[in-house]
Amino acid sequence: MKLLTVTYNSLLWSLLLATFLFNYTWLQMRVNIGYLFFALWLVLIILWELALRRHPVKRGFTVVNTLLTVAVGLLVEGRENLLIIPAAFIREGLHLESISFTSINLVLAVIIIGGFLVSLFRLLKSH
Repeated sequence: MKLLTVTYNSLLWSLLLATFLFNYTWLQMRVNIGYLFFALWLVLIILWELALRRHPVKRGFTVVNTLLTVAVGLLVEGRENLLIIPAAFIREGLHLESISFTSINLVLAVIIIGGFLVSLFRLLKSH
């Protein structure tokens, strides 16, 4: 379960960081943002795993992390951009331009909401 938690939290932060980087035109001209997203995700998984060996996080961290990353994304990018930008760079990174934004957003929503609910239930169960 620890690896799943690390992967989930890393996904949230890599989505947020790649979404912010997507706005930099100079970066888009030099780097495939989709590749950058997947590279960030891998690097963050490794960093989280190393950090957790020394400093385990308390219960509820994933719940707070999910709320924080979603709130920051909404404040900085707005709802409309969050429905387009992550789906765009995921399609680009996977070279699956035939898949609709709606399909990708549905999968992302299931992952994010599902991970949040599992984390919330685990937190409530521990009390």
